[in-house]
Amino acid sequence: PRDAIDWAERAMREKVGMTWANRDLATFHAHAGDLDKARAALREFLAMRPDATLSKFRDSLKFMGPEVLSRYLEGLRLAGLPE
Repeated sequence: PRDAIDWAERAMREKVGMTWANRDLATFHAHAGDLDKARAALREFLAMRPDATLSKFRDSLKFMGPEVLSRYLEGLRLAGLPE
């Protein structure tokens, strides 16, 4: 997860205002075991996308393979994203 965190943080520095990078950071930090950082990233994401839920992402991220999507959503769940 450390490489994924580094790339997401780099993307955020290079593209200020990008929303999905905070969503990614939430799941990456959750899987790295840093729930405080995961929750902080999710709060930032939800400030821009307050209507986000796990079920919406389950439907909209179908381009991910089933195993990857399941793991991604689990990270968001651990970070506190509601169903």
